[in-house]
Amino acid sequence: MEIDLNGKWEGIIKLGKEYGENSGKEIFYNSEFTQQGNIISGISNDVSGFGINSEPADLNGKIKELKISFNKQYQTNHMITEDNMIEIDSSRKGPIIQYDGVFNKSTNSFEGNWMMPIGKKFFGLITLNATGTWNMKRVTAANHVDCPSRN
Repeated sequence: MEIDLNGKWEGIIKLGKEYGENSGKEIFYNSEFTQQGNIISGISNDVSGFGINSEPADLNGKIKELKISFNKQYQTNHMITEDNMIEIDSSRKGPIIQYDGVFNKSTNSFEGNWMMPIGKKFFGLITLNATGTWNMKRVTAANHVDCPSRN
């Protein structure tokens, strides 16, 4: 079974255990994908939730049968500070976030895990990562939430 990703999708990102007291908090997003063969690209915008970035993120990856993998990179770097405020550094892009998932036929949606490098330890030999889960479902007229388009 081949999945056609062309079009609009919406979903939820859930923060993993590395976020401490914020573990389990969610970010709601809208994405638009373009697919050529098994190569996918697109734009994603955070819509609401904890720790959103107001800038769009670029999406690039691939799909093979029911498996999807793509990288997401925000146009600006944003971090959650210790007092749960959002700090934005517009002088550089955000880190590359890796998404892997599988299409679930029963829910007609993608589900998977994400991972983002957040630092290095032991003289740069060990990479520390933030992780979590994600899902997305094709937007239909009944469930669509508009998001700002990228200029």
